[in-house]
Amino acid sequence: MYDAGCGPCGHVTALLASHGLDVLGIDLSPRCVELARREQPGVRFAVMDQTAITGGPLDGLVAYYSLHDRPKRLLPATLAAWAAAIRPGGQLLIVAKEGMGDGVIDDPLGGDLRVYWAEFTADELREAVRGAGFHVDDCTVREAYENEIPARRVYLTATRRQAFARRKASRAVGGTVRTGPSVTLESRMCTAAGCAATSTQSPPCLPL
Repeated sequence: MYDAGCGPCGHVTALLASHGLDVLGIDLSPRCVELARREQPGVRFAVMDQTAITGGPLDGLVAYYSLHDRPKRLLPATLAAWAAAIRPGGQLLIVAKEGMGDGVIDDPLGGDLRVYWAEFTADELREAVRGAGFHVDDCTVREAYENEIPARRVYLTATRRQAFARRKASRAVGGTVRTGPSVTLESRMCTAAGCAATSTQSPPCLPL
């Protein structure tokens, strides 16, 4: 499975690996990957665009605060790329800030740079994920912890639909679909990435 947008800390990738998952952290920034490898020795990282994923089909993909730095109009294309990379029956976990924001703002972490900041409502994430060929298994909203940016968080888990995948693949390759073994990763993905709404702390590193 992949941790899409692992960032310079790689802490979610490392947490997933510690729960026994075969995980690769990917990031478009070579510098982020360099720092993540330094921070998390023994954990695998690679430079890769999360909208042009190679190496599938994947059993699952985690997107832990990796949608906020791109315009919301790109969400359908991003989800389509993830759907193409995940095998039928594979798992998806998305964690995002809740809200309507979609534009350039002052760095919420207090830096000198201005950054792109996109937020999502639970309804729009559910609709977009379903439209990309997933079944939404659960969608939960929680309040920010004391050490986080003051914004509510949306946690969404989904499963890649079999029928959708077959239909899309049939048009592309003449009806032949290759599927892997039936493996449910959702519970371990959610536990490792802090998905439970009853959790009292966020993963270490950046207080996003």
